[in-house]
Amino acid sequence: IPCGTTLYDVFACPNPSVVPDPSKLERIGRVVTTSEMIPSGKDDGLFFRHQRKEEDYALRPNWKRAIKAQCTIHNGKRIGSISKIAGWRLFEEHIAKAKYLDYEVLAAEEIRVKE
Repeated sequence: IPCGTTLYDVFACPNPSVVPDPSKLERIGRVVTTSEMIPSGKDDGLFFRHQRKEEDYALRPNWKRAIKAQCTIHNGKRIGSISKIAGWRLFEEHIAKAKYLDYEVLAAEEIRVKE
């Protein structure tokens, strides 16, 4: 894998209540190689861990209630709680619509305005 390759785009929702709205999804970063990748041993110590939802609830207790809220998506074809509807399939659909907030694009626009 050559230097400069994007491995992952990192997306997030600012809070559970906006999960059904693709325009509220945010691309908050990218994981990009800074050098050519080489194989390493299985014990090299590099790993990624998603923050546990219990840690989110400790920081924002109202989120535990928010994920139980009922919502509809796809013009009412999918109905359920946010916790049941949210997941990779929904977010892939949101990403495909390309309506998400992209902080990299916003930062580049801000730099152009300042110049």
